Amino acid sequence: MACTKMTARKHVQQRGAKKNIASKARKRGKHPPGQHVAHMKPRRRYHRKAGTTALREIRRYQRDVFHSSVLSEAAEAVLVDEFTMTNLYAIHAKRITIQDRDMKLVQRL
Repeated sequence: MACTKMTARKHVQQRGAKKNIASKARKRGKHPPGQHVAHMKPRRRYHRKAGTTALREIRRYQRDVFHSSVLSEAAEAVLVDEFTMTNLYAIHAKRITIQDRDMKLVQRL
């Protein structure tokens, strides 16, 4: 069977699916009489990329000396905790040297 292209069809509006008066007025730029602007559709909120706010907070806290020392102290505590757990997993596997799979296991748990 030969391949044939489909022809474009016009979109047929269903019965009863008429546009709302407020949406028509929004296109014209005015609001219909008797309705306030508060009934119009609210603007969508802007969503930032993941981690943007965290990076901004880190930059803000690094400016201050006290906050910078607290931040480095907390980061050091997290790393020490992660390495101790990694070492425990390596000992459990009867190994002396930690490996990449131990680190991945710690991050998963």
